[in-house]
Amino acid sequence: MASFPNPGAALSAPDGDGDGIPDNWELVHGTNPDAADADADLDEDGHTTLEEYWANTHPREASSRLHLQALHFEPMQGRVALRFFAPAWRSLTVEYLDALGESPWRTLTQVPPGPVGAPIEIVDPTPMRPARLYRLAVLPY
Repeated sequence: MASFPNPGAALSAPDGDGDGIPDNWELVHGTNPDAADADADLDEDGHTTLEEYWANTHPREASSRLHLQALHFEPMQGRVALRFFAPAWRSLTVEYLDALGESPWRTLTQVPPGPVGAPIEIVDPTPMRPARLYRLAVLPY
């Protein structure tokens, strides 16, 4: 599960259509800076154009999306390995719950921003619980 908790501070770049996405980002990624298209999902990957902007993924490429994958479970150690792609210039956090409906989400690890995107793999060091849930969140910038 991926989440977009907060877009962060107000934009400093021009946003002619007022949709929360800077015009220069829209031009680079093939969206229309004169149309308020923040709620569109052009590549049908389940993320809006605004969410794609927050995650720095491409709104016209379904394979460019923020997602968290459980790789394998180590039964002897009771641990799970997780993989995701960290996009360039975005801080991410991997969060978890030990039971559905529990609150708040707790931080497993944080990934600082880097100049290029990179695949990340982590192992949850805590023995696996039957219902542990994970999510990947973009931190405000």
